Amino acid sequence: MDGAVSGRLEKADIHGFHTLQDLDVANIKEEARMRWLRPNEIHAILCNHKYFTINVKPVNLPKGGEIVLFDRKMLRNFRKDGHNWKKKKDGKTIKEAHEHLKVGNEERIHVYYAHGQDNPTFVRRCYWLLDKTLEHIVLVHYRETRELQASPVTPLNSNSSSVTDQSPPRLATEEFDSGAGHTYYSSDRESPAVGSLTVKNHEMTLHEINTLEWDELLVPNNPDNSTAPEGGKVSGFDQSNQIPVNATLIDVSIIILQECFISPMFWYISGLRGSRNSEMYFHLILFELTLKNRLKEWLLERIVGGHKSTEYDDKGQGVIHLCAILGYTWAIRLFSLSGLSLDFRDKLGWTALHWAARYGREKMVAVLLSSGAKPNLVTDPTSKNPSGCTPADLAYMNGYEGLAAYLSEKALVAQFEDMSVAGNISGTLQTHTADTLNQENISEEELYLKDSLAAYRTAADAAARIQVAFREHSLKVRTTAVEISNPEYEARNIIAAMKIQHAFRNFETKKKMAAATRIQYRFRSWKIRKEFLNMRRQAIRIQAAFRAFQVRMHYRKILWSVGVLEKAVLRWRLKRKGFRGLQVAPVEAAPDQRQESDTEEDFYRTSRKQAEERVVRAVVRVQAMFRSKKAQQEYRQMKLAHNEAQVGDSVWKLANIAI
Repeated sequence: MDGAVSGRLEKADIHGFHTLQDLDVANIKEEARMRWLRPNEIHAILCNHKYFTINVKPVNLPKGGEIVLFDRKMLRNFRKDGHNWKKKKDGKTIKEAHEHLKVGNEERIHVYYAHGQDNPTFVRRCYWLLDKTLEHIVLVHYRETRELQASPVTPLNSNSSSVTDQSPPRLATEEFDSGAGHTYYSSDRESPAVGSLTVKNHEMTLHEINTLEWDELLVPNNPDNSTAPEGGKVSGFDQSNQIPVNATLIDVSIIILQECFISPMFWYISGLRGSRNSEMYFHLILFELTLKNRLKEWLLERIVGGHKSTEYDDKGQGVIHLCAILGYTWAIRLFSLSGLSLDFRDKLGWTALHWAARYGREKMVAVLLSSGAKPNLVTDPTSKNPSGCTPADLAYMNGYEGLAAYLSEKALVAQFEDMSVAGNISGTLQTHTADTLNQENISEEELYLKDSLAAYRTAADAAARIQVAFREHSLKVRTTAVEISNPEYEARNIIAAMKIQHAFRNFETKKKMAAATRIQYRFRSWKIRKEFLNMRRQAIRIQAAFRAFQVRMHYRKILWSVGVLEKAVLRWRLKRKGFRGLQVAPVEAAPDQRQESDTEEDFYRTSRKQAEERVVRAVVRVQAMFRSKKAQQEYRQMKLAHNEAQVGDSVWKLANIAI
């Protein structure tokens, strides 16, 4: 792993390294034999992999302390390094433990542990980021965890002549820096001299303990091991624990400081920190109360003045947009009570729901939806998005897939209801409501799958009905155009043919939907699915044979019948041109009227195309939940938050009525 000479590192606000000099790759490579990499170091390397060498082939028998980078998309078998690793009970799959490491306050790194079969102290760790854009880069670290085990362990309270380092000891192991924990040391007087070799031996012992499997650390609690402070001192462990590993016993001696002197100022400092936190908390509460009162006064002024909208700030946003960005859910109910529109747009055409979806504010989205905000509104068109963006589009573009699926479903339902009120759609839509059945016996995955299926069923039904309404409207427009441009008799025939085609297409669509529903409910197991495939194959063969027979038997009769109909009836009897003259040249309209109608038709076609694309995109958003468990979890959380917001909104309205 070779680093570049210089460069500014990306995401420095997360891992803390601004340049490669701050990261000090050379020092990390030297210390890689003695310790594991810290989470912020791993995050910095993986986020800035362009400065390092990416291996295109698996390494062969790497040694301890070696660090290698791979691209999982280009190299799937990067784990084939020639070493023999511990296997699971099946004897085939490598036994790997899995954890998530935190960088800052969030989990950002995957880590997989593997131990050697022949050498249990040889450990491999594979790291990659949880971020989907960078999850293909893998950092693999090999290390021998018992390198200094043969070295003599010097007691921490001894004054051996071999100790040359007179600085106070600092027990802060690298494993603890990796997120396992922290050990603090503080003293108001000089402590006994402790050598650097002693600290390293303790670090190596704790490294070995940290790399053991969880099932190998099953040790009964010893009541003698106590860490209660007494007289300003903390007594440590000097016990030897015997840990069973694969029918053998490994003696792991854990020796920690016999006396850790804690400064008398420690508890005072802790009290100061607690008081500062509580003081800051009270300041925040006071600020929020003041903000609520100011907002109420401002809304009363707007109501008294008869204003129906709010003002913009320097960036073109209103008060409700700022509240949505900051997550002030209490402000939405005040806006709803004041009569101001929750769908008030800023200068870019964004509503409060757009901003809440942009920043993933689930509670704010739930409160807005329960208060009556419309989820199917579109922002103003831009060069990047000529058709505008819905709240679901904004949530999906910023990585909130579950929220995007929920908003897509609600947008389709809202559009269906709007078209139904306008009289463009007939019938009702079956939407799934809150679960009323007993869910104690349902597992979490089954619950996620149930929600996903119900959401997809609702979205698909609404999308199909909306598209049918679009086609019916298009048929009406074309019918009107035919009636205007053709004589009455010919127009009647053409319109009848168009209606027959439209009815046939609707019948085919309904038949396909019914068939899909039957398949969904009946063919769930592998056996029934196999029988269905066999039946379908046989039915196709029978249909093909029957159609061929029909064609052979009736082809000549059909030709003769058509010829008689055309010649005898249409051409001889009625003195007309027959089927050859069915297409009649339309009456040309005036140039100005034709140009105006073409412009209107082009505008209508573009608008309808954009609307159909939004409908299809919404269905795809809901369908994408089946491929991501995280999206299903987010959808479930959003659904529960919306139900909770609806209940809270009802209680709040009843309380206001009572007052």
